[in-house]
Amino acid sequence: MPSLRMPCELGTMHQQEAYAMTCSAALAVAMCLSVLAAACMAAAPLLVLLAPLYFVGELLFLMIWYYRYKLLSYQPLKHRPLSHDPVSSFEKAMAHLKVSADIKHFLSIWFHGAAFEDIKRENVADLLAYAFFYKTRDEIEAEGQAQELEAMVQFIELTWKVQLPPGRNSSKHTVL
Repeated sequence: MPSLRMPCELGTMHQQEAYAMTCSAALAVAMCLSVLAAACMAAAPLLVLLAPLYFVGELLFLMIWYYRYKLLSYQPLKHRPLSHDPVSSFEKAMAHLKVSADIKHFLSIWFHGAAFEDIKRENVADLLAYAFFYKTRDEIEAEGQAQELEAMVQFIELTWKVQLPPGRNSSKHTVL
């Protein structure tokens, strides 16, 4: 089958692929419905008249909503904002959390309901690295920002008077 392209060349590569997948899915559904319609022709004359209209409507619905779903669910690999200060974002978030949050419960939610005692220091550092730097801890360390990340973890410990055990619990991952 020749490659299917969007009518206009304005879409990104991901959008082009989504369009091609939409068209391929629509063609497959149309072939299945044609076989079904042919099988129903002998069943009832009225069904023969109404079935094509119904199938065309279903096919249009499928094409439109599948294409919209693919476009709306697209997320770029690098989604970090162009102008972003992780430290000021962290400070704003902590100001809101100080007012209303129990940090043990808050972290437990981010780690799929894990008991606070199971959440280790490096697990929290991973969460903060992704949430505020949009990077992994390894990327942060390679760029020399590990001190800022460590200061964030220490801030959480001092502000809520909790002690995070050192190390990493490899069985606990964030919901991100």
